[in-house]
Amino acid sequence: MHRDPETCAHNPSDALARFEEAELLYRRWDKQWQQHGYGYWVVRRHDSARQLGFCGIKPMELHGSPVLNLFYRFATSAWGQGFAGEAAGAVTAWASLRCPTSR
Repeated sequence: MHRDPETCAHNPSDALARFEEAELLYRRWDKQWQQHGYGYWVVRRHDSARQLGFCGIKPMELHGSPVLNLFYRFATSAWGQGFAGEAAGAVTAWASLRCPTSR
């Protein structure tokens, strides 16, 4: 998914070219979970183990203020089926309950 130019069209700097880059990305995401207790979730259909994409939040700074950035990326085969909206809604609801500074 991170090697597909279409999935990275809006942020081409996210495109991965080598396996080692994927490993570093995983480690960075895992570190975020360890530090903050949240991050990116894998998105699957309830009736399948096949991964459709990722969705989650990470802390960032915007104009000097701390914010939670919502991120998602889905395989092109999952586009147009409502998965991103459903995942974003679930993550936003989760964050509003568990991240009081994000309200």
